[in-house]
Amino acid sequence: MAAVPPPNSAARRRHDEVRDGVRRATLELVEDASFKDLTVDEIARAAGISRSAFYFYFRDKHDLL
Repeated sequence: MAAVPPPNSAARRRHDEVRDGVRRATLELVEDASFKDLTVDEIARAAGISRSAFYFYFRDKHDLL
């Protein structure tokens, strides 16, 4: 994962918002499917980000846990 922006900065707030959005999208997806069956592509699409953006914020899908 890339370096986390300094606390209380606009960049840090955006960083945290994106990570939270991905986690929310994942929780919605696991209502219909098993976490182990979800792909990073599905999670990223549900969160409205690209697959490469997902990997900017998380090492892999298990990093969401």
